[in-house]
Amino acid sequence: MYAFFALVPPVAYWVIVVLWTIILVVLVRKLRAAPRRHQAVVLLVVVLALDAFRTLLESVYFGTYWSAIYGVFPDSWRIALQNPVLVAIPKLVTVVVGLLVLFLLLRRWFPADEQAREAAQRSLSDSQAQAARAETKYRRIVETSLDVICTFDAQGCFVDVSPRSRAIWGYAPEELIGKCFTDFTHPDDREGALAEAAAIHAGTSTDSFENRYLHKDGHIVYLMWSSVWSEADQLFYAVARDVSRRRGLEIKRRELEERLHQSQRLESVGQLTGGVAHDFNNLLTVILGNAKLLEEKLANDPELRRVVETTHVAAQRGADLTQRLLAFSRRQALEPRSIDVNHLIGGADVLLRRLLGGNIAVRLVLDEAAWPIHADPLQLESALINLGVNARDAMAGGGTLTIRTSNRAVPEGEDIAAGDYVAIDVTDDGSGMSPDIALRVFEPFFTTKDIGKGSGLGLSMVYGFVRQSGGHVQLASTVGQGTTVTLLFPRGAAGLPEAALPETATVAPSGSETVLIAEDNELVRTYTGELLRKLGYRVVEAESGAEAVALLTQNPDIDVLFSDMMMPGGMTGADLARQARQMRPGLKILLTSGYVDNDAASGATVGGIRILRKPYRGEELAQALREVVAQPAGRT
Repeated sequence: MYAFFALVPPVAYWVIVVLWTIILVVLVRKLRAAPRRHQAVVLLVVVLALDAFRTLLESVYFGTYWSAIYGVFPDSWRIALQNPVLVAIPKLVTVVVGLLVLFLLLRRWFPADEQAREAAQRSLSDSQAQAARAETKYRRIVETSLDVICTFDAQGCFVDVSPRSRAIWGYAPEELIGKCFTDFTHPDDREGALAEAAAIHAGTSTDSFENRYLHKDGHIVYLMWSSVWSEADQLFYAVARDVSRRRGLEIKRRELEERLHQSQRLESVGQLTGGVAHDFNNLLTVILGNAKLLEEKLANDPELRRVVETTHVAAQRGADLTQRLLAFSRRQALEPRSIDVNHLIGGADVLLRRLLGGNIAVRLVLDEAAWPIHADPLQLESALINLGVNARDAMAGGGTLTIRTSNRAVPEGEDIAAGDYVAIDVTDDGSGMSPDIALRVFEPFFTTKDIGKGSGLGLSMVYGFVRQSGGHVQLASTVGQGTTVTLLFPRGAAGLPEAALPETATVAPSGSETVLIAEDNELVRTYTGELLRKLGYRVVEAESGAEAVALLTQNPDIDVLFSDMMMPGGMTGADLARQARQMRPGLKILLTSGYVDNDAASGATVGGIRILRKPYRGEELAQALREVVAQPAGRT
């Protein structure tokens, strides 16, 4: 019974400790959730509560304790329980427990949690500042980049676009967002762009995909893309660089290479055809001359005369064909003079209308201020006729042929020499040509016509004549929209009189002079010698320039030198003529050629000496000799 009453105060004491501890925990939890400005107040409340708790415990414990001692226990027990050690133990326990609870609660919960919160707040603030700086840096890069930086969704629609799109595409970013990139892709490149996008979506990144886009004003823009797909963001990240200038330079370089290749090919073919034409002209000179002689001898035999006439006509057609080959190879002997292009085109207008037929209209747009040019008028007229005939074939259903003249100043940096040119544009609205055909139209014997409907030499003759005249030929053609051929002739000096065309003699005049024939072709040399002897001339023959020089030294009575331009042995007809003039200043000289070396001759004369074109007829040779003999001594 005494023991029970002795244990009640300690038990009650510790029950109160536990309850008060719970109350402290609740208060500390409230303290953690309290705003920062109320934390000091709550902490003060906790300290006061702990002190009150300690006082309460002591009052309850000791009050009950002493009452039990004095009312229940015997005197011997009371003396033992009043020991100072037993009295101090509850007070010490109360102080230690209170301090321990306060230390654990405030140190473990409140201060540590507050430090973490403050650290987290500082970390959050730092992260936000870094994110803001990174966003600012990204925006500056995007806004100042010369490339278009953009993002697309999985369907290829713009999500974000940098402002550079306005300079490259012509579209502001807000005009692109929400639209798919295929809306601006060139129609011919859309399939390839979609295939590339599918490959990137599958995990293949690209850094050099190039395709064409349509600018807002309609012109083509070349863009090179670098792009990756982000599975986490479900977005394409892409950078587009404008390579239009580089692409344009590459296209221009390829065009120049193609033109150079074409020019080299034409030059090679020209050298071949020129050499062949030279030999043909030698043969045709003999055939035409002998056909003419036979025609005269067979005047009383109609049947054989018709055979000879047929031979003569065929040989003449061969001569015309050879002349066109020489025109292409730029080896024909031209007779250039000052030409008013408007006047010449006006004169050819009637012939063109007759050739083209009634379903094709001819329209002349002539610049009254067009400069004069220096060219062969007959060859220029023939070139216009050839262009007109080709235009007619391209306009099978009818159309309009427009001939336009204008002055054109070509600056430095073009693919032709800089300077002043007179342009003659011949335009049709026919079927046009593909690029592959346009590259070959000036080649000899190339034709798109059916077999037997064209020789393929018309445009090649035009090309060779213009180039030999120091000009250029340009061609622009689009399938279904027509073709324009531009002839560019260098500006000529104004006021030069037009020389009258020589008249062809119908009767071969005779002579009695001594003529030295320098000709390497035996057939031509024999034919020419027999022809001149029949006309009364005395003839001396040489098969090379060196032999001709020796004969001039041995025969001072030689009056006329008649020499071919092209001879073996390193001495041309021009070289022979110069040396002969030094040896015999008063010697009369006539040159002949079916193949003119551009370095030696640039027209109908070389060094002022007349050139007789091959193949020539007997009366043409006789007339030329009489004109040369009739020239005053010393005149060139």
